[in-house]
Amino acid sequence: MRNVSIRALAVGVAGLAAAGSLVLGAPTAQAATTGHCTSALSGPGITSPTLTPIFFAQLSACGGSFTDQGAPYTFTLDSIAVFYMSGSGMLTSFAYHNLIATCTAVTVSNGGLSGSGCVYAA
Repeated sequence: MRNVSIRALAVGVAGLAAAGSLVLGAPTAQAATTGHCTSALSGPGITSPTLTPIFFAQLSACGGSFTDQGAPYTFTLDSIAVFYMSGSGMLTSFAYHNLIATCTAVTVSNGGLSGSGCVYAA
């Protein structure tokens, strides 16, 4: 009887160790490509300063270079401006500060960087 309980205990401990290694072995999700831009411009809002899923920035405002390491793309944006038409019909802008943009795609062209499929968080 004693051998059976020692074996049962050993099997139980081995099972817990295996289960623990599965939980501990799972990697945390990390952005494949990260960047930092001091200033950016959101796609135009219609009648309110609503951030759109696209943003544009000069490459020089984002460190001057960009290395694409694949999606997702996560950018720290110090300031992002949105232009929109005010109630009086005047073009107006509003700036959001210190946001994180997570985007599904990025394009670099002619000294500019554009992100698309972006969601924003404070």
